[in-house]
Amino acid sequence: MEALFLERPPYRLRIYGTGHEPRPVIWVHSHDADALAQRLEGRCALICVEKEDGLPDLSPWPAPALFRGEASFTGGAPEHLTALEALLPEAEALLGFPVLRRGIAGYSLAGLFAVYALYHSPLFQDAASVSGSLWYDGWEDYALSHPLMAEQPRIYLSLGSQEHRTRNRRMAAVKGATQRLAAHWAALCPTRLEQNPGGHFDDPLGRLARGIAALAEPSWS
Repeated sequence: MEALFLERPPYRLRIYGTGHEPRPVIWVHSHDADALAQRLEGRCALICVEKEDGLPDLSPWPAPALFRGEASFTGGAPEHLTALEALLPEAEALLGFPVLRRGIAGYSLAGLFAVYALYHSPLFQDAASVSGSLWYDGWEDYALSHPLMAEQPRIYLSLGSQEHRTRNRRMAAVKGATQRLAAHWAALCPTRLEQNPGGHFDDPLGRLARGIAALAEPSWS
């Protein structure tokens, strides 16, 4: 599938699925944009976000590094979300059709950012948090105590069956946090939680494609 490109340094957007027929559009952070678009087979328009220096820090607020020798989390999500909101009208004008629903999807920390966006922007209705970093320090308490800004949202969550089996105590909390947040969101809006076989690094492209395909469905019964 051919992509259009919108370059507004430091951002570069790959836009897939232009045409005339109204359909959903999903914004996504992924290093495998072409492969992801091919797997989705035109089910939705796809806008893949790239940045000159790689994916930005998508964490909601500063936190210590997970492992010794790594950089700490800087809390770059608010600034990045503001940038996406500014890019959105110009990017979607290139699609050539009215947007039916708008979603945002991501894997790992980008999966956390996807649900973060529903709390901080009215522009995104749906989120796919795939193997999302919902263990992140303070995130569960924040999500349980703040309202969603999204109108009529839908939330898709997936997690590998072995992701909680890690010696890192912070990351090991991901299973419990994901299950509790899924229950909380399910009381507010249509929510799906799916389990995948394996750990965090097993089949990220396939998992992400399934999450986006779920958001592209016209309705959830």
